[in-house]
Amino acid sequence: SSRGAQGPLVPPFFPACQSIWSLGCTVLSVSLLVCASTLLPHSFPTAPPPIAAMLKLDNVLQGGEEGAFRANAESMGWRRADGGRMVVHQTSTVKQAEWREGSLRVLCQAEDEEGNVEDVMFGLDGIDNAKFDDLWRFFEKNCGVYVKKHKVLADVSGDDFDAAMRGVEAAADKVDDAANGSVSKKAREADLMKRVEAVRDGLDQAVSGDKQALSRVFAENGCERIGRLRLVVDTVNLEVYQKDPRWLHLANLAATVESVLKELGKFRVWKPPASEEDSSMQRRQMVRELRQRSGEDGEGEEAEAAAATAAAAASASSSSVPNPLASGPRKLNTENMPMPVFAGLLPPSSSSDVPYKAPAEEVPPPAPVEEPAEVVERTGSEGGAPEEDWDVEVDNPNAVQASAPDGGKKDEQSGQGDTSRIRYIYQTSIREGWVWKRSQYLKKWRRRWLVLQPDHIATYKQRSVGGQTERIDKGTLVHIYAADAEVMQTKAFCISASQKRTFGTRSTKLYMVCDTEKQRDLWVKAIQETLK
Repeated sequence: SSRGAQGPLVPPFFPACQSIWSLGCTVLSVSLLVCASTLLPHSFPTAPPPIAAMLKLDNVLQGGEEGAFRANAESMGWRRADGGRMVVHQTSTVKQAEWREGSLRVLCQAEDEEGNVEDVMFGLDGIDNAKFDDLWRFFEKNCGVYVKKHKVLADVSGDDFDAAMRGVEAAADKVDDAANGSVSKKAREADLMKRVEAVRDGLDQAVSGDKQALSRVFAENGCERIGRLRLVVDTVNLEVYQKDPRWLHLANLAATVESVLKELGKFRVWKPPASEEDSSMQRRQMVRELRQRSGEDGEGEEAEAAAATAAAAASASSSSVPNPLASGPRKLNTENMPMPVFAGLLPPSSSSDVPYKAPAEEVPPPAPVEEPAEVVERTGSEGGAPEEDWDVEVDNPNAVQASAPDGGKKDEQSGQGDTSRIRYIYQTSIREGWVWKRSQYLKKWRRRWLVLQPDHIATYKQRSVGGQTERIDKGTLVHIYAADAEVMQTKAFCISASQKRTFGTRSTKLYMVCDTEKQRDLWVKAIQETLK
């Protein structure tokens, strides 16, 4: 009780311990604060202040002068290396941007001295191709414009073509030197076809590229390059490989190059100069002129039949006919020389004084043409065209009948003559008739005779055997559909196919225009059922 009155019993050493504990806690707190002020800034760094994104391109050309390009969210500009000239545009004025292999073109709006707004072109060259992605993101984010990237257009090197052409010319001379019907001639023709592939593939790329680049190469020296090629194609004496697809394709490409040069107004007829280096070309020029003269007296179908008969007779007796290219220039015996078979290059009624017109069809050639079957005449809804209406080119295929004017009464459903009888050129044909076909490179509409057979579909310049310009085989058809919107013409359809080539496959689209909707539907249905 006495302890209760005095309070709780406190050990004599407790006040001292309490003081020591308080002092220790104070020291520990100060230490922790010092450590925290030292360590925390390094352990938990704060975010740096935002910096405006800047696109930098050095050593780029503007107007032929070297300088630096800088761009941010508000503006973009170029300054010459010495600081003497500067071009600046606001990003809000950018309307369009395009790119092609290190070159950038930007269409902007700017005010002139009078305050009028006009479009100006801002161009940069010599940019590293690896910077395209950075440029694309910059314009998309800051200008709201997508940079359009152009593919590199195929081009052909004059030196490469000359080297390949020298090989073709040498191989062609060996073919002409060989005896007709011999094993060596066949082997030399095979070697020529191998060399033809290089020239053909180069021309194929060139034709699908820029016309001006093609013109710069083939218009040089009075169109010498294409003139040499055309001279070899027209005069080489082939027996086994005369209808080889590689050879036909080369001839079509040569005609396409000539058509492009004519369109640009740069085509010239080339003749070999009188020199020892071109003695082979001189002999070929003589042969071509003699062959042209040999057809002066023939006209129409009779002349063509006589030419075919003479060619067959010459082939049968080829061992006794001297080769005009076997030796140097000399007077040739033209009594047994065969009449030329034009195979659709000239109208049957034309005489030799009409200037030569090369075929303008520039598409890959077909496989060898089948042997002609007996001519069959059938009555149908598609009217035939006169034989003299052989090759017509129009701008608006809807304004001109593909069936060619024949004065006959027109059927309301088919739109073509119902009083004339259609002559099918092949007995196995499923369907034949005239259509307008658009060329793949020049985009010209030309009248073509369309033939559908059980294993392929093909187009011809005339309603006759020979002169095949297009071919799509069974099994290669991808799709066939109405294509009015694609070609801006009514009664149109498209045949899309994927065909094998020497190097991989190639996609082909053939656009046709018929005379009536009903005719178009019949073609689409027949092709779909036959070739799918």
